[in-house]
Amino acid sequence: MLKSVKSSNKSTLLASIRPSVQRARLVRPASAETDAASVTYSFSSNGASSNGTSASTAAAATSTVAAPAPQPSTPSTPSSSSSSSVVTSIKLQLLELVAALDRGRLAGHADKEAVERLVASLEGSGAGLAPFGGTPAPLEGRWELLYTNKEVFRASPFFAAFQGGLVQSKELAEAIFAFTDAIPGADILSAHQTVSLLSGSLISEVGMRVWPGFSGVVVTSSRLSVASPTRLDLAVENTRVAGSSFGPFLDNVAVPVEQLITQLRGEGAAAASYEVTFVDAQLRVTRAGDQLLLHRRVV
Repeated sequence: MLKSVKSSNKSTLLASIRPSVQRARLVRPASAETDAASVTYSFSSNGASSNGTSASTAAAATSTVAAPAPQPSTPSTPSSSSSSSVVTSIKLQLLELVAALDRGRLAGHADKEAVERLVASLEGSGAGLAPFGGTPAPLEGRWELLYTNKEVFRASPFFAAFQGGLVQSKELAEAIFAFTDAIPGADILSAHQTVSLLSGSLISEVGMRVWPGFSGVVVTSSRLSVASPTRLDLAVENTRVAGSSFGPFLDNVAVPVEQLITQLRGEGAAAASYEVTFVDAQLRVTRAGDQLLLHRRVV
């Protein structure tokens, strides 16, 4: 009889037993691994042996039991390892792209747009660290410039103070910067920033070769203060040339930038601001107005 029921009414029993698994388990508890066939067997054998009810009658009776309400599914969330892989991929694409752009000097319009898209993805990833949190803070250390969307020498905050504090005209400053960048033989050898929140200082070093026979590193010293969880305010104090090919006497000459601009434009004019939009153990993204700066950690 049991074999006949299971062969002729298999589909009916499976359809009726699935919403009635709990009732079947009251007769013969099933483990979590119990499959549909064994649950059917337990239920039908119980119907025949305990009260004499036929398997077909039991199946019909259980078919009236309401099925449990479907449970809402929980949306899956990406694992931390998956998110980390995405950020790593973005960083690798970004580094590969800027490696061929000579810190931005060779970047065309399409290159700049591609860099901007990748940087925006990095900024929106939520994977960065709090720039000023912890000891030492993630921002602390020495950083090398990898890319900027402006003239490379403008990686120094001196030029932000020059534009905003001294010239006070973006159009005029842009014209001066374009002229400077077009000087024959002028080249940028390197560009670094050393940030110390403990001493409240940012030292910018831009290596330059202006014409054959003259080279040096333009060193600009600035005081810094934390203005918000992501913003640094800078006061450009002075600038000088170090390691000049003109001899060590030039290394001792510092131009008092803050003092001169203050005399001409008033207190607080020799200022610049940096918005740190992403920083981790390897990379830092900084924005100063419409200027984008991408640095990698050296130390």
